[in-house]
Amino acid sequence: MLGPKQLLLEVDVTVLHAWWFIESVADLAIYVHDESKHILHLGIDILREIRRRYPTLPLHEVKQLAETITEIAWGEVLQRRARKRHSITLADRRLLWSNAQPDPRCYLCGYQFSPQAGARLVRTGNAPIPEPLFVDFTRPRGLNPRDLRIEVDHVRPVTAGGLTDISNLRLACGWCNRVKSKYGSLYDVGSWAFGKILNPHLGWVTVPQPFWVLRLVSMSGRCEEASGCTATLDTHELFAGPQNARGALNPANFAVYCSDHDPWSYERYVALSTARSRI
Repeated sequence: MLGPKQLLLEVDVTVLHAWWFIESVADLAIYVHDESKHILHLGIDILREIRRRYPTLPLHEVKQLAETITEIAWGEVLQRRARKRHSITLADRRLLWSNAQPDPRCYLCGYQFSPQAGARLVRTGNAPIPEPLFVDFTRPRGLNPRDLRIEVDHVRPVTAGGLTDISNLRLACGWCNRVKSKYGSLYDVGSWAFGKILNPHLGWVTVPQPFWVLRLVSMSGRCEEASGCTATLDTHELFAGPQNARGALNPANFAVYCSDHDPWSYERYVALSTARSRI
Protein backbone atom coordinates (compact mmCIF):
# COMPACT_ATOMS: atom_id res chain seq x y z
CA MET A 1 0.00 0.00 0.00
CA LEU A 2 2.83 2.41 0.85
CA GLY A 3 5.00 1.42 -2.10
CA PRO A 4 8.73 0.63 -2.18
CA LYS A 5 9.55 3.01 0.69
CA GLN A 6 7.18 1.28 3.13
CA LEU A 7 9.97 0.02 5.40
CA LEU A 8 11.51 3.50 5.77
CA LEU A 9 8.10 5.01 6.49
CA GLU A 10 7.39 2.36 9.11
CA VAL A 11 10.80 2.81 10.75
CA ASP A 12 10.38 6.59 10.92
CA VAL A 13 6.98 6.41 12.57
CA THR A 14 8.09 3.66 14.98
CA VAL A 15 11.11 5.66 16.15
CA LEU A 16 8.99 8.79 16.48
CA HIS A 17 6.35 7.01 18.57
CA ALA A 18 9.04 5.41 20.76
CA TRP A 19 10.54 8.79 21.63
CA TRP A 20 7.11 10.26 22.27
CA PHE A 21 6.48 7.43 24.72
CA ILE A 22 9.85 7.80 26.49
CA GLU A 23 9.49 11.56 26.91
CA SER A 24 5.89 11.19 28.06
CA VAL A 25 7.17 9.02 30.90
CA ALA A 26 9.85 11.55 31.93
CA ASP A 27 10.56 15.01 30.54
CA LEU A 28 14.29 14.82 29.78
CA ALA A 29 14.67 18.60 29.77
CA ILE A 30 14.59 18.52 33.60
CA TYR A 31 17.62 16.21 33.72
CA VAL A 32 19.51 17.95 30.95
CA HIS A 33 19.44 21.35 32.63
CA ASP A 34 19.72 20.25 36.28
CA GLU A 35 23.07 18.49 36.39
CA SER A 36 22.67 17.70 40.09
CA LYS A 37 20.25 15.00 38.99
CA HIS A 38 21.68 11.64 38.00
CA ILE A 39 20.48 8.34 36.63
CA LEU A 40 19.04 7.20 39.97
CA HIS A 41 16.65 10.18 40.05
CA LEU A 42 15.57 9.47 36.49
CA GLY A 43 15.13 5.77 37.17
CA ILE A 44 12.94 6.38 40.22
CA ASP A 45 10.71 8.78 38.29
CA ILE A 46 10.37 6.35 35.38
CA LEU A 47 9.65 3.37 37.65
CA ARG A 48 6.97 5.34 39.49
CA GLU A 49 5.26 6.35 36.24
CA ILE A 50 5.41 2.85 34.72
CA ARG A 51 3.80 1.40 37.85
CA ARG A 52 1.08 4.03 37.66
CA ARG A 53 0.35 3.36 33.99
CA TYR A 54 0.41 -0.40 34.15
CA PRO A 55 -0.95 -1.41 37.58
CA THR A 56 -1.73 -4.98 36.50
CA LEU A 57 1.72 -5.67 35.06
CA PRO A 58 3.84 -8.04 37.22
CA LEU A 59 6.41 -6.13 39.27
CA HIS A 60 9.42 -7.83 37.66
CA GLU A 61 8.17 -6.78 34.20
CA VAL A 62 7.58 -3.23 35.42
CA LYS A 63 11.15 -3.09 36.71
CA GLN A 64 12.56 -4.54 33.48
CA LEU A 65 10.65 -2.03 31.35
CA ALA A 66 11.66 0.86 33.61
CA GLU A 67 15.33 -0.17 33.48
CA THR A 68 15.30 -0.36 29.68
CA ILE A 69 13.65 3.05 29.33
CA THR A 70 16.00 4.56 31.90
CA GLU A 71 19.09 3.30 30.06
CA ILE A 72 17.93 4.74 26.74
CA ALA A 73 16.73 8.02 28.27
CA TRP A 74 19.88 8.56 30.34
CA GLY A 75 22.08 8.09 27.29
CA GLU A 76 20.08 10.84 25.58
CA VAL A 77 20.41 13.10 28.64
CA LEU A 78 24.19 12.72 28.63
CA GLN A 79 24.38 13.52 24.92
CA ARG A 80 22.27 16.63 25.35
CA ARG A 81 24.32 17.77 28.33
CA ALA A 82 27.52 17.35 26.34
CA ARG A 83 26.14 19.26 23.40
CA LYS A 84 27.96 22.52 22.76
CA ARG A 85 27.60 24.26 19.43
CA HIS A 86 30.96 25.84 18.84
CA SER A 87 31.51 27.81 15.67
CA ILE A 88 33.11 25.63 13.02
CA THR A 89 36.69 26.70 12.49
CA LEU A 90 38.40 27.55 9.21
CA ALA A 91 40.71 24.59 9.83
CA ASP A 92 37.65 22.31 10.01
CA ARG A 93 36.36 23.70 6.72
CA ARG A 94 39.67 23.26 4.97
CA LEU A 95 40.06 19.70 6.24
CA LEU A 96 36.56 18.76 5.07
CA TRP A 97 37.19 20.37 1.68
CA SER A 98 40.52 18.56 1.31
CA ASN A 99 38.94 15.22 2.25
CA ALA A 100 36.22 15.74 -0.39
CA GLN A 101 38.65 16.03 -3.30
CA PRO A 102 38.86 15.33 -6.19
CA ASP A 103 35.09 15.31 -6.70
CA PRO A 104 33.50 17.37 -3.91
CA ARG A 105 29.75 16.77 -3.61
CA CYS A 106 26.88 17.33 -1.22
CA TYR A 107 26.74 14.25 0.96
CA LEU A 108 22.91 14.38 1.00
CA CYS A 109 22.06 14.72 -2.70
CA GLY A 110 25.31 14.31 -4.66
CA TYR A 111 25.27 17.84 -6.10
CA GLN A 112 28.71 18.74 -7.42
CA PHE A 113 30.00 21.93 -5.82
CA SER A 114 31.21 24.80 -7.98
CA PRO A 115 34.80 26.08 -7.70
CA GLN A 116 33.43 29.47 -6.62
CA ALA A 117 31.51 27.86 -3.75
CA GLY A 118 34.61 25.95 -2.70
CA ALA A 119 36.74 29.09 -2.67
CA ARG A 120 34.19 30.82 -0.47
CA LEU A 121 34.08 27.86 1.93
CA VAL A 122 37.84 27.90 2.57
CA ARG A 123 38.11 31.69 2.17
CA THR A 124 40.48 31.76 -0.77
CA GLY A 125 38.10 33.76 -2.98
CA ASN A 126 34.77 35.54 -3.00
CA ALA A 127 33.69 35.43 -6.65
CA PRO A 128 29.89 35.23 -7.11
CA ILE A 129 28.43 31.75 -7.44
CA PRO A 130 26.66 31.60 -10.83
CA GLU A 131 22.87 31.26 -10.68
CA PRO A 132 21.37 28.38 -12.65
CA LEU A 133 19.11 29.22 -15.57
CA PHE A 134 16.86 26.26 -14.75
CA VAL A 135 16.04 24.45 -11.52
CA ASP A 136 14.60 21.06 -10.61
CA PHE A 137 11.02 21.73 -9.46
CA THR A 138 11.30 18.90 -6.91
CA ARG A 139 14.52 20.35 -5.49
CA PRO A 140 14.66 24.00 -6.59
CA ARG A 141 18.25 24.72 -5.65
CA GLY A 142 18.95 28.32 -6.58
CA LEU A 143 15.75 30.09 -5.52
CA ASN A 144 17.75 31.36 -2.57
CA PRO A 145 21.42 32.40 -2.99
CA ARG A 146 22.24 30.28 0.07
CA ASP A 147 21.18 27.12 -1.84
CA LEU A 148 24.33 27.21 -3.98
CA ARG A 149 26.80 27.65 -1.15
CA ILE A 150 28.70 24.91 0.61
CA GLU A 151 27.76 24.55 4.25
CA VAL A 152 29.10 22.34 7.01
CA ASP A 153 26.36 20.10 8.34
CA HIS A 154 26.06 18.10 11.53
CA VAL A 155 25.15 14.53 10.54
CA ARG A 156 23.52 14.08 13.94
CA PRO A 157 21.78 17.40 14.57
CA VAL A 158 22.94 19.50 17.48
CA THR A 159 19.34 19.55 18.69
CA ALA A 160 19.54 15.75 18.99
CA GLY A 161 22.85 15.76 20.85
CA GLY A 162 25.24 15.88 17.90
CA LEU A 163 28.68 17.35 18.58
CA THR A 164 30.77 19.76 16.55
CA ASP A 165 33.45 17.21 15.86
CA ILE A 166 35.01 16.39 12.50
CA SER A 167 33.55 12.88 12.64
CA ASN A 168 30.04 14.39 12.81
CA LEU A 169 30.59 17.04 10.11
CA ARG A 170 29.97 16.80 6.37
CA LEU A 171 29.75 19.17 3.41
CA ALA A 172 26.22 19.89 2.21
CA CYS A 173 24.74 22.23 -0.35
CA GLY A 174 22.85 25.12 1.19
CA TRP A 175 19.51 23.80 -0.10
CA CYS A 176 19.87 20.42 1.62
CA ASN A 177 21.21 21.92 4.83
CA ARG A 178 18.38 24.46 4.96
CA VAL A 179 15.72 21.84 4.28
CA LYS A 180 17.21 19.32 6.69
CA SER A 181 17.15 21.83 9.54
CA LYS A 182 16.43 19.86 12.72
CA TYR A 183 14.17 17.26 11.14
CA GLY A 184 14.91 13.56 11.48
CA SER A 185 11.88 11.75 10.09
CA LEU A 186 9.34 12.10 7.30
CA TYR A 187 6.71 12.64 9.96
CA ASP A 188 8.45 15.76 11.32
CA VAL A 189 7.06 17.78 8.39
CA GLY A 190 3.64 18.14 6.83
CA SER A 191 1.91 15.03 5.57
CA TRP A 192 0.61 16.75 2.43
CA ALA A 193 2.40 17.91 -0.70
CA PHE A 194 4.06 21.31 -0.76
CA GLY A 195 1.86 22.60 -3.59
CA LYS A 196 1.49 22.34 -7.34
CA ILE A 197 3.08 23.93 -10.38
CA LEU A 198 2.22 24.22 -14.05
CA ASN A 199 5.26 22.49 -15.46
CA PRO A 200 5.82 23.39 -19.16
CA HIS A 201 6.59 19.73 -19.95
CA LEU A 202 4.37 17.79 -17.53
CA GLY A 203 1.37 20.08 -17.14
CA TRP A 204 -0.04 20.50 -13.64
CA VAL A 205 2.08 18.46 -11.25
CA THR A 206 2.39 18.13 -7.49
CA VAL A 207 5.42 19.69 -5.82
CA PRO A 208 6.57 17.33 -3.05
CA GLN A 209 7.56 18.40 0.44
CA PRO A 210 11.27 19.35 0.19
CA PHE A 211 12.15 17.18 3.18
CA TRP A 212 10.57 14.14 1.52
CA VAL A 213 12.98 14.57 -1.38
CA LEU A 214 15.97 15.13 0.88
CA ARG A 215 15.21 12.26 3.24
CA LEU A 216 14.43 9.61 0.63
CA VAL A 217 17.31 10.46 -1.69
CA SER A 218 19.86 10.61 1.12
CA MET A 219 18.61 7.40 2.77
CA SER A 220 18.71 5.47 -0.50
CA GLY A 221 22.06 6.87 -1.53
CA ARG A 222 22.06 5.11 -4.90
CA CYS A 223 20.25 4.95 -8.21
CA GLU A 224 17.35 2.50 -7.97
CA GLU A 225 17.05 1.79 -11.70
CA ALA A 226 15.96 -1.83 -12.11
CA SER A 227 18.95 -3.03 -14.16
CA GLY A 228 21.33 -2.38 -11.26
CA CYS A 229 22.95 1.02 -11.84
CA THR A 230 26.07 1.62 -9.72
CA ALA A 231 25.68 5.40 -9.34
CA THR A 232 25.81 6.61 -5.73
CA LEU A 233 25.86 9.94 -3.90
CA ASP A 234 29.66 9.77 -3.88
CA THR A 235 29.81 9.90 -7.67
CA HIS A 236 26.53 11.37 -8.99
CA GLU A 237 23.77 13.77 -8.15
CA LEU A 238 20.63 11.73 -7.47
CA PHE A 239 17.03 12.76 -8.10
CA ALA A 240 13.57 11.95 -6.80
CA GLY A 241 11.27 10.60 -9.49
CA PRO A 242 8.00 8.67 -9.63
CA GLN A 243 7.53 4.92 -9.76
CA ASN A 244 4.20 5.61 -11.45
CA ALA A 245 4.44 8.57 -13.83
CA ARG A 246 0.71 9.28 -13.46
CA GLY A 247 0.83 9.37 -9.65
CA ALA A 248 1.78 12.24 -7.36
CA LEU A 249 5.38 12.33 -6.17
CA ASN A 250 4.95 11.41 -2.50
CA PRO A 251 6.74 8.88 -0.24
CA ALA A 252 4.52 6.02 -1.48
CA ASN A 253 5.51 6.72 -5.10
CA PHE A 254 9.17 7.72 -4.78
CA ALA A 255 12.16 6.25 -6.55
CA VAL A 256 15.73 7.54 -6.73
CA TYR A 257 17.55 7.92 -10.04
CA CYS A 258 20.81 9.19 -11.47
CA SER A 259 20.63 11.54 -14.46
CA ASP A 260 21.16 8.66 -16.91
CA HIS A 261 18.06 6.80 -15.72
CA ASP A 262 15.87 9.66 -14.55
CA PRO A 263 12.43 9.46 -16.23
CA TRP A 264 12.18 13.24 -15.81
CA SER A 265 15.76 14.02 -16.88
CA TYR A 266 14.45 16.88 -19.06
CA GLU A 267 10.98 17.52 -17.73
CA ARG A 268 11.96 18.25 -14.13
CA TYR A 269 13.71 21.49 -15.05
CA VAL A 270 11.83 24.78 -15.13
CA ALA A 271 13.13 28.30 -15.65
CA LEU A 272 14.47 29.91 -12.47
CA SER A 273 12.11 32.85 -12.94
CA THR A 274 9.13 30.50 -13.24
CA ALA A 275 10.12 28.60 -10.11
CA ARG A 276 10.54 31.81 -8.13
CA SER A 277 7.01 32.90 -8.93
CA ARG A 278 5.32 29.54 -8.38
CA ILE A 279 7.20 27.51 -5.76
